[in-house]
Amino acid sequence: MTSLTGCGLDGLGRPIEATALCAELARVVCAADPACCRVVPEEDDCLARTLDDCEATVGALARDPRLAYVPGRGGPLVDDLEARSASCWEAPVRHDALVSLFEGTGVSTADCTPASLDALELEVAARSCEPGLSCRLWLAADGAPRGICEPRSAANDDACSHPLDCGSGRFCHLPAGWAPGLWGNCQPLRVNGWACGSDLECDSGFCGEMGCATRGEDAACSLLAFTDLVRASAPTSYLRLGEAGGTTAEDAAEAGRPGRYTGTITLGAAGAIAGDDDGAVTLAGGHVQSARLASIEGLETLTIGAFVRVVDPAVSGPLAELVSEDVGTVAALSLDGRRVVAVWKDPDGAAHELRSPRDALEAGDRHVAVSFDGRRVRLFVDGRESAVAEGAFMARAGVLHVGHHPAQAVAAGADPDVETHLEATVDEVTLHDRALSEATLTRWRAAADAGFIANEFSLFSWLR
Repeated sequence: MTSLTGCGLDGLGRPIEATALCAELARVVCAADPACCRVVPEEDDCLARTLDDCEATVGALARDPRLAYVPGRGGPLVDDLEARSASCWEAPVRHDALVSLFEGTGVSTADCTPASLDALELEVAARSCEPGLSCRLWLAADGAPRGICEPRSAANDDACSHPLDCGSGRFCHLPAGWAPGLWGNCQPLRVNGWACGSDLECDSGFCGEMGCATRGEDAACSLLAFTDLVRASAPTSYLRLGEAGGTTAEDAAEAGRPGRYTGTITLGAAGAIAGDDDGAVTLAGGHVQSARLASIEGLETLTIGAFVRVVDPAVSGPLAELVSEDVGTVAALSLDGRRVVAVWKDPDGAAHELRSPRDALEAGDRHVAVSFDGRRVRLFVDGRESAVAEGAFMARAGVLHVGHHPAQAVAAGADPDVETHLEATVDEVTLHDRALSEATLTRWRAAADAGFIANEFSLFSWLR
């Protein structure tokens, strides 16, 4: 019998039939929310939502006769998860816990060809072979993939043919552009800080925006607040602009570099995030200035984003601008009526501009962002790409100005720029030292609209 001690499970216990497994898992996940999570609406469909997530993933595996789900292992799994939830999931859920539920039915040389290369189908293929056997993917003579249940041997123990083709405590490191027929090698799980492609590559069980990392305290919650999503993305600077008074603009990023309010402003305006009592700032000739951001010196990647309230008539002016002491504006995000404009300097100091289509901004609280990934500059409006251009970029240490383009000499002998301001309500300004994806920004927009967003439990998200 397969040992489950590495997962906190040991042998058989209280049986849970395949048809009842998801109801038990959903009960455990949702019962932990009130004690562990910051977002728990009074009327939430956590049980229904989590049950749906489970039935489409873990439930589908449990009901598949090829995998030979063992009811006597369902109880220990649920009990183990309940124990972990008591400490608000301080101990992460391991993929081994999912693997432990199945015995498999495929004998040596049995066909285990996956129906597709989706995560769920690869899991089906991998768990369909009996213990001690691996589903190895090969290319048949006609070029089609074929899976065969094969025993591991000393000669091929470190070889792997697909992402799930390694034993406990290891992951399959595959070549770029993997497809069946390309093999990789099994490697130890990565420690925090290393780049990763999925949770299953990390010893912590979590692959975040910055690579393998410890899961945030809300990672197992069924709902995540907008602010938790932003903090989980590890921003270099995060000015929420929700102060009720004073001249300090607190930085909610981990480094915590406070900025300051200057000039004519109004604090406490309604914020852009639904249900959030943290307000916004209305600029009327004043601006916000961050502390000096030295950590971005020399980077080729960057993202600047902010919410701005668009009204009729539409306003124009600088929204968020990174300004260096030696070359002036390094990267800027501004409004030109209904258009969004990005300006940046390349490594040679030459300035470039990218404009969104006309009328890209509708009335309301709009999230706009510009990202640099080393070769492209992309403008986003509410998470969707609005314009893109090829363009190199080199960040320099400086300060982030919100609503302000300062007058200063941008280089020796150059004429001073003209100082300009934006008169508008601004909220949730972020700067990241890398290019955020469209998927991340779209998720932020959805979370801002509701104040939170559904978060799939890791046991289910592995199979998406």
